[in-house]
Amino acid sequence: MKIANWNLKRIGPSERRAEPIRQQLKAVNADIWVLTETHELISPGSDFSSVMSGKTERKAGKPLGVDFKLAALRWPERTLLFDDGHSMVTHGPSPAKVSVE
Repeated sequence: MKIANWNLKRIGPSERRAEPIRQQLKAVNADIWVLTETHELISPGSDFSSVMSGKTERKAGKPLGVDFKLAALRWPERTLLFDDGHSMVTHGPSPAKVSVE
C-alpha cells in the first residue's frame, strides 16, 4: 500500500499550477492521498473519495476537526480503527474508496 501526502498551499482549481499538480497526483499512483490546503476540485482521480472540513465550519470560526474522528485503516482486513477504541468493517474495491456500514 502506498500512502502519500502533499500540502498544496491553498490551491484553486483554475490556477496555472493546478493542472501540473493533478498530473503529478496521478503519476505518483498512491493508494491513499492526504492533501492539505487544497480545493475540493483538486483530486488524484475519480476513483478516490474525499473527506474534508466543510466551508461553513471554516467560515463559522469553529475549531477544525470538532465533528471528525481520527481513524486508521487496518489492511488487508479493511477494518477502521477509531481513536475512541471502536472499530468498523469496511467494504470497497480499494482502501482509498471504502464505505462504512
